[in-house]
Amino acid sequence: MTTAIRSAALAAALLLSPTLALTAHAQPTPVGVGSSDTITIRAKVAKIDLAHRLVTLTGPEGNSVTVKVSEDVRNLAQVRPGMTVLARYYASTVLVLSPPGVAIPEDSVTAAGARAAQGQLPGAAIGDRTVITGLVVGVDLTAHTLSLVDPKGGRVRTLQVSDPERQAQLRAVKVGDKLTVITTAALAVSVEPVGPGH
Repeated sequence: MTTAIRSAALAAALLLSPTLALTAHAQPTPVGVGSSDTITIRAKVAKIDLAHRLVTLTGPEGNSVTVKVSEDVRNLAQVRPGMTVLARYYASTVLVLSPPGVAIPEDSVTAAGARAAQGQLPGAAIGDRTVITGLVVGVDLTAHTLSLVDPKGGRVRTLQVSDPERQAQLRAVKVGDKLTVITTAALAVSVEPVGPGH
């Protein structure tokens, strides 16, 4: 369900911390640290309009939303009121701080996806992995900011570090270090049949 996937991904992303979680210390070899979050969203199918491909979902607190289901979604006719739509969103961020002279990974974006086969209940999974490295061109311990630029040139980006523990660790970061951010995100959406007693 393309619209439902995007909505679930956005809702999950908004729950994740937007602040930089810098926890690596500069050492002779790269150090990688990170964090991950998994969010599960469960909603019941309240009604379905096959002619217009509209599905109304009701959340655990009674709130409801109607989504337009893309033609890409197979087997929509198998969905019935009372079935559960389950969305699992996983996101992780790993930060690798490398001092000058240490090899760094190439910038890259990798994406993959799959959807239910003909005859199965609707479902889909999407995921991506992004690797981006920035050259540290400024560290402001008073303002708690870190300034990065693409090692090949470009615009300088300044990141605010708001967590007090992370702010203290900014002292380990030096101009000329390279900070590689590796993010992985995946979203799986499935429809569960109504079981006995539902």
